[in-house]
Amino acid sequence: MAARRIESQGEFAILFFLVTSAIFGFAGALAYILIRFSRYVGVDNRLTFPPAFWISTLLLILGSAALHRSVQHVRS
Repeated sequence: MAARRIESQGEFAILFFLVTSAIFGFAGALAYILIRFSRYVGVDNRLTFPPAFWISTLLLILGSAALHRSVQHVRS
């Protein structure tokens, strides 16, 4: 029985690694697309943020909200 538990943890570790790698790959591809295809032209002598900044900020806010909700569900 103990051998099955170790095998199960190993399978979980491999699955976790694959899912995490896929998420990082997706994030990298999204960053590449946002940087490559955003037509950002700044105005002289003005501080402006590129569109990729606003999109990444929105994704960070949504991710933070999802993490906050998951913590609330775990506590209840």
